[in-house]
Amino acid sequence: MDIGRGFVELDDIDMCLKAAKLIDFEYPVGLGHVIRVLTEKGNFDAAFAAARLAKGEEDHEQAVEDIAEAMVLHNRIESAMAIVNSVDNQTHRSQLAIAVAKALIKSGRTNDADEILRQEVPVALAIQNDISRANRLIVLAKLFEDVGQNQQSSSLLDRAVEAAGSHSNNLTDDEESIRSSAYSDLPRSVTKPRSTVSASRALPPGMITDRFYYLIESLVGAGRATEVLPIIRASRNNDFKASSFIVAAKSFKESNQFAAAKSTLNEALLCAYQIREPKEKGLNLLEIAEEQIELRDTSGIGETLRAALIESNKARDYTDRYLAIASIAKGLIQIGLFDDAVAALESIKENDQRYYSLNHLLRELELVPNIENKSTALSKLREVVVNINNDAHRSELTAEVAQQLAHQHRFREARLMVSDCSSNDRLMVYATILSEYSRSTGAASYALVDSAGENR
Repeated sequence: MDIGRGFVELDDIDMCLKAAKLIDFEYPVGLGHVIRVLTEKGNFDAAFAAARLAKGEEDHEQAVEDIAEAMVLHNRIESAMAIVNSVDNQTHRSQLAIAVAKALIKSGRTNDADEILRQEVPVALAIQNDISRANRLIVLAKLFEDVGQNQQSSSLLDRAVEAAGSHSNNLTDDEESIRSSAYSDLPRSVTKPRSTVSASRALPPGMITDRFYYLIESLVGAGRATEVLPIIRASRNNDFKASSFIVAAKSFKESNQFAAAKSTLNEALLCAYQIREPKEKGLNLLEIAEEQIELRDTSGIGETLRAALIESNKARDYTDRYLAIASIAKGLIQIGLFDDAVAALESIKENDQRYYSLNHLLRELELVPNIENKSTALSKLREVVVNINNDAHRSELTAEVAQQLAHQHRFREARLMVSDCSSNDRLMVYATILSEYSRSTGAASYALVDSAGENR
């Protein structure tokens, strides 16, 4: 990858750009490397030329941000601002302006950043597409908050909510997933959607897109959950409504508005039951149940999880079904429905898939220490493990169950459980039993000594 550096050292920029065009690696070790070499030499014109060779919008955005940050670090603020004003393409100009503003904020030059941001406000407000305008306003609002301009930030969020409301009036009840559109123009921090369709696919007017779902998430994240609820309710797409209500409920929970979180989850639940596509319906029901468990709002959760299981088993070509069922079983265990958890796991007919599901579930249960009657739940899971017909898999899972029983100080049960396991798996469990036993007896001995000292 030092080909690019070699060409730069030789001042052969043309060859450097050709190298950038030919390098077919991920951005950090491909084009990004060439751009870093060019900016280290202070050759920003060539760096921008290289950025134009990016094969996707995401890489282009990253390249522009890297160049902007390098210009600020090289104290080329005036040059950076001049370049911003010289770009003809409005989209690229705004992208560069925001990248420069971020770099200025990062370096503590908030006044310069504020100047650039104020130039971008009328540009953002002039964007015709409601979603694009709202998303750009949210980005600017966050940056204004970073430079201490809270009033301006709040005003831009008001306009973003207005734009979102305007777009929601044109939505249809198309059953396609809310995540079915291209999402290449979303910020890189956005999680990849649960399901996508070809980016080249034409979208019918009014169809809910990833960008609108991201907009709702962004407004909620900016503290506008209450204002977003009417926008969500205006939609006739139940997948979108359920997912968006869940996002809003999480925001309410994080701000300790627990009553609002619970009522919003109830709205999400009503919408989730109306979703026609089994996979999306199951995932939404599962996520609602998980949030309700966190809020200790356990009434009706068992029914929700059973419904999620039914939908997950209906879904065709669902490669991650074993993960969903593991999460469903975990939720059932958390609310004490151990037999239902066993039934959920046994609904997986393929042995390998059942093994993967159990493996994932046991690892998840290790992270949930406060399950009531956990040892009983583990003994129930053993009933599923014994029916795994692969000897190595059965031994491994039995040892995992036994280890967790050892952590519960059920030493005899753990030891007897692994009598038919492989020698390596038995040794692993015996080591855990010894460690836990030593820890428990050591703590007890310390307590006795400490008590004796107090009574002297």
